[in-house]
Amino acid sequence: MKLIHIFTRTTLYVISGIVTYLSLSTATNTYYAVLETTIIVAAIIISDLKKSFIRIGKSIGLSIAGFIIPFIFSIELILRLYNIFSSVALDFFIGLLICIIINYLNSITYRKLGVLLLDLLIPLLTISAVSVIIVTKNNLDPLLVSPLSIVLGSFSSIIGLDLLNMRRELGKIYVFGGNNVFDAIFLETFLAPSLSYAILVLSIM
Repeated sequence: MKLIHIFTRTTLYVISGIVTYLSLSTATNTYYAVLETTIIVAAIIISDLKKSFIRIGKSIGLSIAGFIIPFIFSIELILRLYNIFSSVALDFFIGLLICIIINYLNSITYRKLGVLLLDLLIPLLTISAVSVIIVTKNNLDPLLVSPLSIVLGSFSSIIGLDLLNMRRELGKIYVFGGNNVFDAIFLETFLAPSLSYAILVLSIM
């Protein structure tokens, strides 16, 4: 069981590295893409192993691996690809709303376990489908499906899962992205791009 856990974690680290590099390579040169990918993956591994989070006030915390890195990475992609995101703003916000609703409908709150995602596949397929539709409808470079799905996955899970299900309890800290690399925010951010690209390739064939 422990070996499976280690293998799964390592696989997520590798996937996050590949996705980060491919997304950054569409927005910057190879040198900076490699350098920034290395820094991001190192930060993910260290913060995940240490289970670290930043406390905001008395009752709210932000997981570094599960929330802060996906969120900042998404903001960075929006800023670097601002012209692309602004050109598809309406389609993006409609798609984001759909993804938020799907995430919210697939969530459930347990007092001891916090917010749980009932089914990861449905939100992932929704995010991927929306990303592919935006790219094909607006005749964008197929590689842009990766940063689009990252931002959709990150924001829709942050809002649809954690923010809309937030419950403050006296003496307890509500941690956004509290499951680190196994949190839905991290998983949707870094798994959706691979699925999006696969769907896009299949739709072109």
